[in-house]
Amino acid sequence: MYQFNRMCCRPARCGRVAVFLLLIGLLIPALLVPQTGWCGLFSVQEAAKLGANTIVDIKYDGEYFWLATAKGVTRATIDGSQFVNFGPEVLNETEISALGIRDDEVWAAPSYSQIRSKQNVPYGAGFNTTDNDGTTWDTWTPTQATGPGMICYDIGFMDADRSIWAACFYGGLIRSQDDGFTWENVFPSVSAAQDYFDEKYTDLNNRFFAVAVDEFSADTQIVWAGSAKGVKGFFFIDPSLKLTGTYCQDLFRTADTVWLATEDGLSWSRDAGSTWRTYGVDEGFPSTFVSAGYVADGAIWAGLGEFSNRDGAGIMYSADGGQTWSYFEPAGSIGPDNLPVDFAEVNGVIYAACSEGGLIYSADDGLTWESDLPPGADIDAYYSLAVLPGDADTTLLLAGTKEDLYEFRLTPGEAMPVGLVKYQINADGDVNLSDWVIKISAQNLSGGGEVLWTLHRKLSGARDGFAYSFDHGATWSELDTDYELNDLGFADSVIYLATEDGILKNRWLEDSTLFGGDWYRDEVGEEFLGDDDQLDALSLLVSGDSVWVGTDLGLAITPDSGATWNPVVSNPSPGNPDDTLHVFYSTNEGALPGNFVTALALTTVPGGQRLWAATQQTSTSQDNAIAYSDDDGLSWEVPIKSVLAWNFAFNGANVYVASSSGLLISRDYGATWDTVAAFLDPVSGEEILEDTEMYAVGVAGDVVWVGTEDGLAMSDDAGANWRVLRTFEPITEADHFRPYVSPVPWSDSQRITPGPMRFHFVSRVTGTVKIDIYDFANRKVIEINDVIQRESGVQYDNITWDG
Repeated sequence: MYQFNRMCCRPARCGRVAVFLLLIGLLIPALLVPQTGWCGLFSVQEAAKLGANTIVDIKYDGEYFWLATAKGVTRATIDGSQFVNFGPEVLNETEISALGIRDDEVWAAPSYSQIRSKQNVPYGAGFNTTDNDGTTWDTWTPTQATGPGMICYDIGFMDADRSIWAACFYGGLIRSQDDGFTWENVFPSVSAAQDYFDEKYTDLNNRFFAVAVDEFSADTQIVWAGSAKGVKGFFFIDPSLKLTGTYCQDLFRTADTVWLATEDGLSWSRDAGSTWRTYGVDEGFPSTFVSAGYVADGAIWAGLGEFSNRDGAGIMYSADGGQTWSYFEPAGSIGPDNLPVDFAEVNGVIYAACSEGGLIYSADDGLTWESDLPPGADIDAYYSLAVLPGDADTTLLLAGTKEDLYEFRLTPGEAMPVGLVKYQINADGDVNLSDWVIKISAQNLSGGGEVLWTLHRKLSGARDGFAYSFDHGATWSELDTDYELNDLGFADSVIYLATEDGILKNRWLEDSTLFGGDWYRDEVGEEFLGDDDQLDALSLLVSGDSVWVGTDLGLAITPDSGATWNPVVSNPSPGNPDDTLHVFYSTNEGALPGNFVTALALTTVPGGQRLWAATQQTSTSQDNAIAYSDDDGLSWEVPIKSVLAWNFAFNGANVYVASSSGLLISRDYGATWDTVAAFLDPVSGEEILEDTEMYAVGVAGDVVWVGTEDGLAMSDDAGANWRVLRTFEPITEADHFRPYVSPVPWSDSQRITPGPMRFHFVSRVTGTVKIDIYDFANRKVIEINDVIQRESGVQYDNITWDG
């Protein structure tokens, strides 16, 4: 098990130490006894000093620095002159594992640790938040961040939808879209979700330690998450640029635009389906279900309905390519079973097939509608329309009904048809299909000639299928299929069928017969459902080698006649990712150097955005390293190896990295680096020694704060000079001014107690100090001679021993 050991995973600093302390210079022998030391509690009122020496996160809110410490949350003025500490009186727990700042809100992730089965187990305690600089605090305890292993290690915010993100150990990557009231997981994979719901928590892809929200692009937000197995990128396309409908009912096109009728509006794309915009309620559509669409002389017509019951809801019209819309409510297009399903235009007159609402038409761009038809056209329901050239003075309007295929003859200047012919497709002995014609289309062959096609829907026991005619309907032939048919399209002599089970494809031979009557099935469904091939193809748009297929799960596009398919899976929920990127370690050039990603950060560099990652090795071939990517995680540069990094901060070209090897600083966006391995305050004499773990770094302009395992370092000149602040439990008269050492217990193991032990004492007279250390056998181990003059009555904490 890979465990992330920050401060919150360290053992508690209470206990005894087996050394004797003799202050020779002051002649005050004393047995070193455990004090409250670093384990002492403190209250909000103690505002004169730093709350704790172990600091794992630092955030700046524009006015204050906020510190995540071993003893709670600390608020500090930017010059370090005032500190306010928030402890157990207002927080769930006092070991803070992460901080986040959003506007005037401060988010803290409290935690604690327990020894279980000889292992140090971190426990999450939810979140504490304040929006008034700590005056009051709220508490949130989502399951994913509360309990053993359910600890949050990083917090991020997305401005676009006001969502809050948290990277949790067992709990995974979680998000709240209602300011913390409810939380949900965003899983990187189906297997990760199953691992979480099975309460196994073994999938390393779902153990998260870092999160960074990238809103650099105007139309796409990316949530980057560092896990125990690489970097995950969750892409969110702006809702105005993506396909929002799931049920792709109809496809049609103008010269440069593809249009898609869905249950969630009328969508359109001008870049081959890469981005989409959608017309709907905001444009005056009374219903979002678009049942059919059509383009005539640049004008756009759209039929509306209710998706659940297929009732008609009127017709929308735009004369300017969709910039403005008009809404019409002709009687035939409104109400139960009066769903507009097809349109056609002849001589400036628009005709609409409205299912059981009949055939209606308008000669004045939709302002008024008629339904009077020639004698004998007493047909109740119309489902499809097509236009064919007639003789010199007429145009043919073909109408598919539940009673066969009809032909209306139209003359210029007349909206109402002047003639009527019933084709009687089933009168031919070779055809035995249902009379319900749901689609009509004409195919022009490259060798000359035209084929008229009709799709038939099962009715009163008659079969599904399709028929075709080479002589404009005089005679017909039938082709049988086991699938329910929805649409058809052509590319020269190639025929595509949209069926309830995907796409079928075939082609004509020179003698106008099909290849043995067999149909090739394109596996479009695999692009959407993997092994599940139950894909309902609803609509087709064919243009040369490019085929667009609207389905009940979204849109699929092939640029090469079906050799490859590109899915455009609709995503009606703006909160769900539109795409996911998984970045793993590999030996390839430009790969992520390690899979265990403990920190992520984003910064702007000349030419774009840069993603930074701190990686740790989970195998000997991987590297503890700092890496960055300038192409959204596709390739990585590794400027520094062999370093355990925990946190990033930036100011222009200055890059600061808190690490186990010190504070790493680059002044040129990461091209070259310097290291501050230790900090010495020239005024107070306080120092943070080399090899001290540095966990956090925060920046406000040229002001840099560094949080370590053993104190706080501050610079107001971008790291040229430093102050050091440390805190301690003061020796009191009630304790007889007894000296003590911390941390207690202490070990020279960096894994247990990193850094040296520190002696704390108060001088009763002015002078120098010598410290003798003895073992249990009363043998002197070491003699420490301090040459600094110590003032009487002053408490000191800066004599150390490395064991």
